[in-house]
Amino acid sequence: MATKVFVSGASGVIGRSLVRLLHDAGHTVTGTSQTAEGRDKLEALGVGAVVVDVFDADALKEAVWTASPDVLIHQLTDLSGDHDSASPEENRNATRAFVE
Repeated sequence: MATKVFVSGASGVIGRSLVRLLHDAGHTVTGTSQTAEGRDKLEALGVGAVVVDVFDADALKEAVWTASPDVLIHQLTDLSGDHDSASPEENRNATRAFVE
């Protein structure tokens, strides 16, 4: 039986691999992205996608409510690789902000 899964951070480094596995296993997946480009990449994988600012609690609640998933998976990280000048500690702090 297919499970409806909502993945926050679906267009990220870890999320893309996860949503592909979930989709290939027959689950109905909706994932978040910060950008339209990320949304398009998820849709190309056959995954439903929504552009949402995960720091906007009301927008995120609406996205989850609309998807009405059976399961929520948190894959929000700050591992984009866009932090060439950032120290490892700055990268950890940016990622930690997602879960506080």
